[in-house]
Amino acid sequence: MSELYYPKDLIDKYRDVLVCHDDWYDNVYEHFEETMSVIGIQVIRIQFSGFWSQGDGACFDGRIVDWGKYLLHLGYDNLILHQAAEDNWSFSWEQRGRYCHEHSVLYDDALWRPKNPYDEDEEPLRHDTWANTLETYDFLAITDEMKENLRGHMRSLYRTLEQEYDDLTSDEAVSAWMQDNYIELTELEI
Repeated sequence: MSELYYPKDLIDKYRDVLVCHDDWYDNVYEHFEETMSVIGIQVIRIQFSGFWSQGDGACFDGRIVDWGKYLLHLGYDNLILHQAAEDNWSFSWEQRGRYCHEHSVLYDDALWRPKNPYDEDEEPLRHDTWANTLETYDFLAITDEMKENLRGHMRSLYRTLEQEYDDLTSDEAVSAWMQDNYIELTELEI
């Protein structure tokens, strides 16, 4: 089908037709949830505000459900650290307040230095290996790294939502919708 030319005033009349329903961002949400699942994160709720004001952004409530995947995503491949995380750690977050962006999230982080599961007298080699491995990690720094990583995912989500919105409200998308819905040039009020 050939592209029709519509005057700017007529395109502007229908500018928001493709984003006037709340389902315009469903594909973005679905893709984001799938991406987070691959790295061990369960997305519970997504929120955003946009795209014209200071304070706009996106955030999501979630929790880490697969420490192995998430720690690998961060670059930690030590099996002892992974086991310590699976046995002892929990990490979740949720949006608080009236704004929706990466800094409007509160974290419930229960990262602590795990207790050594091996008895020093009965299994000295395993005990020492565990202790020496975990001593190399700064758990507060890991927590901060996780929070910054999650903020990065929230910023990326916002950029994707903004791009989707811009695409759906572009002259080309609106013109295509008008053509598909047989909007006539005679509708333009002069």
